[in-house]
Amino acid sequence: MLSVIASFPGSHDPYFNPILFRANTRNRSRLSSAASMRLQFFPLIDAILSTGKKAIIHNIHSEQFDIKKIFSSEKIFVFKLAPAMDRSLVFRNALQLISKAKRSSVRLDLFYADNYVEINGDMSELYRELAKLSSSILSHSELLYKELKSINPTLGFFKISDPSLLRRQPFDFDLNSERCRILWFGQGENIKYLLNSLEGLFAQCSSARYFELKILTRKDSLEKVVLPYLDMLKKKTIRVKPSSSWKILLEPWEDINQPCQLERLLGEADISFLPSDPSDPWKVGASTNRIIDSIQSGCITVASQLPSYKQLKSISLLGSQYPQLVDYAWENRISLSAKYSLLRDDLLQRFSRKQVQRKWEDFVVN
Repeated sequence: MLSVIASFPGSHDPYFNPILFRANTRNRSRLSSAASMRLQFFPLIDAILSTGKKAIIHNIHSEQFDIKKIFSSEKIFVFKLAPAMDRSLVFRNALQLISKAKRSSVRLDLFYADNYVEINGDMSELYRELAKLSSSILSHSELLYKELKSINPTLGFFKISDPSLLRRQPFDFDLNSERCRILWFGQGENIKYLLNSLEGLFAQCSSARYFELKILTRKDSLEKVVLPYLDMLKKKTIRVKPSSSWKILLEPWEDINQPCQLERLLGEADISFLPSDPSDPWKVGASTNRIIDSIQSGCITVASQLPSYKQLKSISLLGSQYPQLVDYAWENRISLSAKYSLLRDDLLQRFSRKQVQRKWEDFVVN
């Protein structure tokens, strides 16, 4: 029996049967707004079912978090602790889990996709304790594994990439077009990197007659963060290149229409714009999911030189000089699309849904 510990904010059910969870499409649509659910948890559940592994999913947000039942298993897999809601309850249950694990011989494996140990606070302490007690780490990132291995040198490592869930679209550009269509998509801390780069884009990009920037994120972020920032920029005197004009379009993220909405908007865009900050500790081991989805959808991708992105530098434009990279992407879109079309199949193969699913099945079985 495998016990999976996961976070289901808003639900207080103590545990779920994987078969019923998989069959309940309401669960999937309700939870699919979280990237970790779409990219990691659902493939794990599918792997459990396809291999016939007996398992039970325990909800760390439940008042009836059953430590005794969890430790009656032969293996425990801590998927993710996400105390966005019921914070005190989650920490109480996590501390019970840690306390029991210190006195138990049951194998514990830990999923680690965010750099919590480098961010001071209670989550950092929880993950440090879990790392000390774990036999192996599952992660898409060797850098994140090394962070935990410095805490527990005996840790094993099982690498599982995040899959691309979007269909393959061609790199398709019109050499005669005067309109450069750019898409930014994301949420949370990523929004500040977009906003911090806008003034430079407006002032320096000149390769197209018309620039169209579409911003896709949650409605509350558009209203509370993006719109006020754009209003502030309007009051500043920004010298836009006289040969170019900018149009900003705001698109609310629709949970119920994913991944169809993202796939459609990427398919309509020429350039996917993914600014970030490689020096941000939270970005150590950042997922490749946004850059992979962009390339998969036929966009020329302009992005920061995050460590995880560098493996894709031959089919993207990485750097910090965003206006120059956007201009280069637009001016060379035909030659870049020909190059990327030749390289994409080989470089994205390991991120295919089929390949990633096989890795999850290997983990569940072995």
